[in-house]
Amino acid sequence: MARFFRDELHFIVRGYSNVPAYDMIQLLSDVSNSDHAQFDAFVCCIASHGRRGTLFGSDCREIKVNDVTDLFNGNRCVSLSGKPKCFFIQGCRGDHFSLKGTHFDSAKK
Repeated sequence: MARFFRDELHFIVRGYSNVPAYDMIQLLSDVSNSDHAQFDAFVCCIASHGRRGTLFGSDCREIKVNDVTDLFNGNRCVSLSGKPKCFFIQGCRGDHFSLKGTHFDSAKK
């Protein structure tokens, strides 16, 4: 997926694996606070385990999906206001935990 976004769609891709919940929120908060004025869109992909409305960090602590998406609303991330923001979140609900998280950053104009 990273190759597709990078090579075909010309996004700047940042990938992270096995990120604890607190660090995941911090990483996404840092991205949210960045200046995205030169970009046309934002895409975030997270593959993890979860429950309805939540996902797990690699430390098995829950994160509310709304807490992730709210970081990028028009009030919190002004430079992405009015631009497409896509969140692809796979939160498997199985018993086997092999947690991985991936984050993809904004596309160039």
